[in-house]
Amino acid sequence: MTLKRSTCIRALTLLVTTLTLLVTLPRPALGATTLTAPTGLTATAASGSSISLRWVDTNTSESSTAIEWSTNGTTFAQIATVGQNVTTYSSTGLSSGVLYYYRVRALGNGSNASPYSSVASAKTLDTIAPSTPINLTVSAVSCG
Repeated sequence: MTLKRSTCIRALTLLVTTLTLLVTLPRPALGATTLTAPTGLTATAASGSSISLRWVDTNTSESSTAIEWSTNGTTFAQIATVGQNVTTYSSTGLSSGVLYYYRVRALGNGSNASPYSSVASAKTLDTIAPSTPINLTVSAVSCG
């Protein structure tokens, strides 16, 4: 069976393109370890302006842990990083009586990062005193 020259050139071009893509795809650094998601994340209101976080470190080679928060449970932003093997964080400066959502993930060298933990949430304690009623009247009611 004989192939046309144009067919051979197209096949060779496709092969070179495929090999080029494989060579240029980003790969983890040599010796990089795959990181696993931290587990058991809990969030507990500590006051009207702080929430305490705790999680289980599932890695031995992470360089830090990133902590993210949200007020809607969907859009998260990083608020802090803590060092290797640290498993607690106190989120402070929060508003009273507000529900906050958190997630964490382990970070390694370069762009190596674990999947996110499950999301945990807590509502800060409501420490705002109720306002004093105005124009309040009282009347006696008798029974009988």
